[in-house]
Amino acid sequence: MRPLSVVLVGLALLAVAPAQAFDADQLQRLLTTNRCVACDLSAADLPAADLERAVLTDTVLANATLTGANLNNAYLRGARLAGANLVGASLRGADIAGANLTSVDLTAANLGGASLRHATLAGARLAGAGLHDADLGNAYMANANLTLALLGNADLSGTDLRSADLTGANLTSADLRNAILSGATLVGAILAGANLSNADLSGADLTDADLRFADASNLVLTGTVLCRTTMPDGTIASAGCP
Repeated sequence: MRPLSVVLVGLALLAVAPAQAFDADQLQRLLTTNRCVACDLSAADLPAADLERAVLTDTVLANATLTGANLNNAYLRGARLAGANLVGASLRGADIAGANLTSVDLTAANLGGASLRHATLAGARLAGAGLHDADLGNAYMANANLTLALLGNADLSGTDLRSADLTGANLTSADLRNAILSGATLVGAILAGANLSNADLSGADLTDADLRFADASNLVLTGTVLCRTTMPDGTIASAGCP
């Protein structure tokens, strides 16, 4: 049996050791070659890093610091970014399909044209993020903070946005067909020209939201498309069906 003092020292070292630590050799490989597939870079410190077109497929970047990083056109398909700090990062055109971004902080990040199809963004912070033209189809974004997010022309078809905060978000001409927005907050959101066919808005807060569907004759061309849409009160709106 080990002496009690040795055991206590060992326990003390475990207590101060980080819960997650990146592989230093793999981090160096990334910085040298701009490529690190299926690497462990959890909790890596990479603020303002230039990782444009970096290949990080299936890489673990959980709790990593990537504030202000350049990840334009990077390959992050299947990456695990849960808890990562991407405040102000640029991910224009990045492939993030199928990635795990649970509770990630993307405040003021630019994801214009990025593909986040089937990605998990539950509890993510995307306040003020630029997501114009982004592909978020079938993404899981329950409870995400998307206040003032720029989502014009974004593909949100089939996306789960239940209880998400979209206060003041710009969803002009966004594709929200079959989207789940039950319990979502859309106070002051701009939905002009958005397609909400078959979407579920039950229990959603649309106070002061811009839907522009008053003129049924121009609904499909200039207003929000409501076709078999479940409204906040549970009624079905179909005025915009072709």
